This record gives sequence, structure tokens and C-alpha cells, in this order.
Amino acid sequence: MKHAIAQELNLGAPSRFRYSICTLVNKPDEYSAMLESFVHAGFDPAFCEYLYIDNSAGTKADAFAGYNAFLNAAQGEYIILCHQDILLNQDRIEQLDACIREMDQVEPSWALLGNAGGVGVGEIVSRLTDPSGSHDTGPFPIKVRSLDENFILAKRSANLCLSQDLSGFHLYGTDLCLVADILGRTAWVINFNLHHKSRGKLDASFFELCTSLMSKYKRVYQGGYIQTTLTVLSVSRSECAYRRALFRQLQMLRKQGQRPGSMLEVEKELTSLLGKRRYVWHWLCYKATRPLENLRSSVAKRLRRFQRGSPPGSPTAQPATRTTSRRAGL
Repeated sequence: MKHAIAQELNLGAPSRFRYSICTLVNKPDEYSAMLESFVHAGFDPAFCEYLYIDNSAGTKADAFAGYNAFLNAAQGEYIILCHQDILLNQDRIEQLDACIREMDQVEPSWALLGNAGGVGVGEIVSRLTDPSGSHDTGPFPIKVRSLDENFILAKRSANLCLSQDLSGFHLYGTDLCLVADILGRTAWVINFNLHHKSRGKLDASFFELCTSLMSKYKRVYQGGYIQTTLTVLSVSRSECAYRRALFRQLQMLRKQGQRPGSMLEVEKELTSLLGKRRYVWHWLCYKATRPLENLRSSVAKRLRRFQRGSPPGSPTAQPATRTTSRRAGL
């Protein structure tokens, strides 16, 4: 069938690049070190494109707007959304390629891969190195409901985007996972170790985004919680579930010790939303159920350790390294 003014779409057309590495930059020196580490780890510019948005002289784009621009413009088969403060001085491109091949066998509908995320309330999995040490809660891959933003790989063919009605520099990894879930796609933590120079940052804008994200998604989801690497979010229409998430955020905030004025204002607002009596009630419930949560998390970790006996030569058959269970705010 031929038409003079129409062209048939080639569904099997190859991508121009294997990987697109996309970064928001406000510290050019740190970004240069990141670029050098990628090239040294095998991400050759011959088959990888490097895209950035320069925020060094002021914010041209926040994470939601910036990464949406990357997802729209990138021409790689796989789009890596990453922080400027990571270094690929652990695993190389061969390991990432092996993880992708494994995921294509395990779950062909996968859309997102990362190195840290939340499975359920109180259960966080990770495979990375940061200032607190080496984190390895495998065996991998592990299906998650949220991903940490330091390193996220998106399959371009999944056609993902971030919410247009959210903004800022936090929780966009969680938002991306929720969008993927709505589209029938999945997110996973894989066995790809890199060095992240920081452990995450909590500020007033983080808690403001928590509220915005929960308000948005409880209109979409009928119920449930999302465990991120930093906090617990409610996506339920249940007021009880919403208050429980507020309690977890307030509790995490109070564990930070000395806080600037903006954080104290956030604490005051969260306390007002929850109410002092409800805080006491949730605190008692937390104390009563915490041992059970710890036991469940411990059993899950032990089961993963038991499953480490992967067949020789498989991508998950890696020697165990020291496990550190805490990330920022946890």
C-alpha cells in the first residue's frame, strides 16, 4: 500500500545510540568527573550520547521538567537519568548490559532499572556504594515500587514521562515508577554497583513534595503505601493510611536533630495536619508493630541471602559484599 504524502512507520528501526546519559548540572567540575568515569567504564561516545541541562548559573529546569525534556529528546535505546555526583568506579558497561539481558528474560515488560528502591513499607533494597559504605541486599533483580534518583535507567520504548503537575528536585524517581505502573510496566533494582558521593538531602521542599505526590496519587490509586528510599508515602483514599504516612514523615524529621527554621516550619505543619492526639496514637501503634515489621524485613533479607546460590556464570552470581541497610533519612 503506497501513498504519496504518507510514510509507513518503521517499528523495527534501531535507535541511534545504545545509551543516552542525561544529567542536570549545577557543579560543572563534578559533572566532568562523572563524564570521565562513564567513558572509562566503557560508555564510549561512539555509541552513547551525553545530554545535560546547565543549572550552574540558575535553575533553567527542575528535575520534573528537565528529565521530561531528556526523555523526549534522548535518542538512545536506554536512557540513563543520573546525578552529577556519581562515579562509575565499581561496575562497567559489560555488567549493565548483562543486567539488561537478564531483565529481558525475567520480565520483558520492565521499564525502569536502578540501584536502590523500596519494595514495601520498611523494606529497602540497594546495590551501590556511598559515604556509609557498600550496600548489597541482593540477590538481584528485585521488583520495587520506587527508585532512588541517583541512577535510573529507562527503556526508551516504554515511552515514559514524569508528572506535569509536580515540580522540584525530589521524588521524581517515585513518580516515574508510579507512571510506569499505571502503564502496565515494572521497575527493578539490579546488580549494578557505582559510587554515589552523597546519601541524599532532606529539606523543606522534600516534605512539600511528599504532600503533593500523596494528594495526586490517592486520586489514582484505591489504596496502599509506597516505600521510597527516604520515606513512606500513602496513595490511599483512606484518611487512616494518609495519617500513618504523615506520622512516618514527622518521625523521620524529628530524628534529624538540629534543624534549620524552614524544617521546623515543616514539622509544625505536619504536626498540625496529623494532630497531637493522633501522633500519640500512631506512636503507640508504631511501637507495637515495629518488632513485626523488623522481623518481616529480616526474614526477607535472609531469604535473599539464601537465594544467593545462583547458577555459576549468571549475572546475579556475584560474591557478597558488606551490607549496609541505611540510606539518608532511614
